[in-house]
Amino acid sequence: MNRTFKTIWVVFLQEARAYFVVPIAYIYVAIFVILASILTFTTGRFFEIGEASLSFSFFRWHPLLYAFLVPAIGMRIWTLEKQQGTLELLFAQPVPLWTIVVGKYLAATFLVGLGLACTFVTLLTVSYLGNPDYGELFSGYLGSFLTAATFLAISNFCSAIFQGQVTTYILSATLCVGTILLGSSQVENEILNLFPRSRALVDTISSLSLNQYYASFRSGLIEIQALVYYLLIITLSLLATTFMLRKRQEP
Repeated sequence: MNRTFKTIWVVFLQEARAYFVVPIAYIYVAIFVILASILTFTTGRFFEIGEASLSFSFFRWHPLLYAFLVPAIGMRIWTLEKQQGTLELLFAQPVPLWTIVVGKYLAATFLVGLGLACTFVTLLTVSYLGNPDYGELFSGYLGSFLTAATFLAISNFCSAIFQGQVTTYILSATLCVGTILLGSSQVENEILNLFPRSRALVDTISSLSLNQYYASFRSGLIEIQALVYYLLIITLSLLATTFMLRKRQEP
């Protein structure tokens, strides 16, 4: 067990350092912080609302931001290894493949988590202007981080399937946006128009929507069902990634 954790830790450190050797880490953090701030204080109408809360003005936009920004990180995880011809070297390592998958995923998760942490200025602003509900802020940040981690796991899986980064990004972003739109009234109406007697199908599809689970975090509630939803998608995506890489490893 100690050897397993050591392997994950070594892979994590190596991958985390690699992100900061090239500009991608700095670019991602800068773009996320800038866009999150702009949306909060303009479209989010932070000052007009007049409440010491970030639920509507700040956290509301995070899933959409992640849907387009996180795949830019996730698309590199395995496609870069394929393009550089180093994937076979990873396969040759005397360690379980899943430990490499987890280590690389955690390194990318650290990067997106760092981007979220760099929004502390917004947190300081709301704390200075009023008396916010810190429980709500904590659950909001937790939901935001889990959303980013979930989208990253999906992008990680797509990266294991395709060779090109552009193809991986497009599919990853599409799937991430899809998880947001599943529970929308527009999608529900379209399904009902196509299948008028499929209310059960609509309810099933809507139950897969990320928005309804993320909304509970935004409102200050940490529900077991929501945690299970996020962790289940992350776990299944990592298992699927390992499976696809193992299939590629076979002669």
